[in-house]
Order: sequence, then structure tokens, then C-alpha cells
Amino acid sequence: MIYTLGETVYDIVFKNAIPQKSLPGGSALNTSVSVGRVAKDVCFISELGNDYVAQIIIDFLADNNVNTDYITRYDCNTSIALAFLNEQNDASYIFHKNLPLQRKLTLPIIKRGDVIIFSSSFAVNMQIRQQLMEFLISARNEGAIIIYDPNVRIKSTDDKEKLVALMRENIAIAHIVKGSDDDFAAIYNESLGSSVFEKIGGEKVLFYTKNKEGAEVHTSKSMFDSKAMNIIPLSTIGAGDNFTAAILYMLKEHSISTIDLLINNQALLHDILELGISFAGNVCQSFDNFIDFDFAQSIREVSK
Repeated sequence: MIYTLGETVYDIVFKNAIPQKSLPGGSALNTSVSVGRVAKDVCFISELGNDYVAQIIIDFLADNNVNTDYITRYDCNTSIALAFLNEQNDASYIFHKNLPLQRKLTLPIIKRGDVIIFSSSFAVNMQIRQQLMEFLISARNEGAIIIYDPNVRIKSTDDKEKLVALMRENIAIAHIVKGSDDDFAAIYNESLGSSVFEKIGGEKVLFYTKNKEGAEVHTSKSMFDSKAMNIIPLSTIGAGDNFTAAILYMLKEHSISTIDLLINNQALLHDILELGISFAGNVCQSFDNFIDFDFAQSIREVSK
């Protein structure tokens, strides 16, 4: 089973101050939906309010083959994200979060061969951090593959030292780290994928994305890079999340159950890199946060 852990918001996307689309969002949710669309078993672990918007999100996830058994519901309104696209169609956000101060996740029992991705502000939230870390350590000990995507924009210099320390702890527990050049510039003050991989250390896999410049994959045995698709994006909101979806899809498609199997399969690493760019490129050509149904169908047909 694939488990994705992250916050849930309801996105309202603006371009030139005009609303373009409203839809379920959040980094791990975006990943979950695309994984569900390519017919891999995926379970989304998150938190929601108990309002009409929450039910819209639950129904949407179910329609996209995403298991919602481990979404905790609170007596509050669902969080909202206002996303404002700039001239390059990259987004800046205003969040209206409504979760209670006292929170407790509902978590599954993990077994060997499961894959877990955790990401974004959810992964550094102190209200749930102890429970999350205990879960991830237990899952790693049981033989699950752990993936981490930082995906946090540090806005305040006062918070930077604390957040960087938490993100480095998260990197240490992960087998696979996927993040953007902006993420790693904040965490390590490095602008080269090779330098970031040296800082990460250990027998890990690093997927280093570079926006319109493409992406790289680094291991202790190999390094590959690939250029981005030549497209004019409508929105880049879900690009990184869907690169992650491609990683998850390929791990399950090729029955990768340990990190050693991935590190030693250089052809597969290259293929994951290329598919990640394809997933991200597809998402950028719409205001959706997920791969479209036609693209998903083409991926399912290749796997038959």
C-alpha cells in the first residue's frame, strides 16, 4: 500500500485577481489523486473539518480511488488556501487554517513493502510531530520505504532555524528525498544537486527538481539529469506533487520493496526521472493539481 501524509486545504486559484478554479488541494492530497488515477492502491492520511467543504473533498477522493479511512475529522471548518499565480504562473499563498489546537492522527499498521510519503507544513507541525515521528520510525523499522518532500517556504527569519532543524530531521529518517532547488537552498544554502546530496549523506536517493530547468536524481552510485518539457504552463501548483506521484507509481509498478533495489537499478532511476517530468508537465498545462484522465489512462495502458 502507498500511504500519503499531509495537510488538506480547499484551493481557490486566482490569476490577475480573477478566480480561475476551486478544488481540493494540499501537497500530499495532490499526489494521492494522481496515484489513484493510475490505479495504484493509495491511502491518504490527513485532517479535515466537519463541514460541507470537507464532504466535497471526501467525495472527490473516493471518486479518484483514494482510500480515506485515516482522515481525522474535527468539529471545525475545513482550511482554505488562496493561490495567486504570477506572470510565470507560479503561486503564492494565503492560508486560512482552522484546525483545533488539540489534534491526534488516525494511523494505520504498516508492513514491509509499504511506501510512505510525508511532506510540507504537515511534516514540521509541532502539534502532531511526536505522533508522526513515532509512526515513521516504527514504519521504517517494519521495512517500509519512507519518502520526504520538504515543500515549505520559510517566510520569517525568526522561524528559519527551527524549521530547518525539523526538515533536516525529516531528511534523516527518509530513504528517498524529493525536493526543489528552492527547498534545498533554504535547508542547506546550496544551489547544486551534487552538493545537496553530499549534505544529505547516507544510502539515500535524492530527486532534485529545478523548475523549468528540469530535474536530477542522485545516489551513491549514479547521477542522471533531464530537461523539463517545453511547455507554456497555466499553473505550476501541482508540479512537484505529481513528480512525487510518478516516483510512487514506479516503485509499486516495479515492486521495489527496499531502497537497495532502487539504488542498484540505474535504468529504473532514469525512467523515474523521465516519468516525473512527464507527470509534472501534464499538470502544468491546466489549473488542476493532478494529472488528467487521458494522461492517466495512457500510463495504465503502458503498464498492462
